[in-house]
Amino acid sequence: MAEPEVVRIRLFGSDYDIASTEDIDHTQKVGRYVDEKMHEIASQASIRSVSTIAVLAAVNMADELRKEL
Repeated sequence: MAEPEVVRIRLFGSDYDIASTEDIDHTQKVGRYVDEKMHEIASQASIRSVSTIAVLAAVNMADELRKEL
């Protein structure tokens, strides 16, 4: 098993260091997708709480995943 590599991603204006054994490009793409979802949620609702936006984005992505299964 490969050693985790730390990848910096930006989510909703904040940087996060993510340790992942996945390809760096894959991890960055995942980060961009999450960031896009957070901005999408924020633009559709008048919510200012980053944690609430993150939770709603996670629920939205889980719903998308469940529909694919």
